[in-house]
Amino acid sequence: MKFTKSISLSLESIDIIDAFMEERKMVNFSKAVNMLIIERKRFFKI
Repeated sequence: MKFTKSISLSLESIDIIDAFMEERKMVNFSKAVNMLIIERKRFFKI
């Protein structure tokens, strides 16, 4: 159940990541994901 939930969350995040990539003019999807995680950590100070 937990696994399915994380998949649906990931699918919802794709739009956010896509917008982030547009903003950063990025082609490499995994690099954009990593940068998004880093920025989110910085923003929420995790």
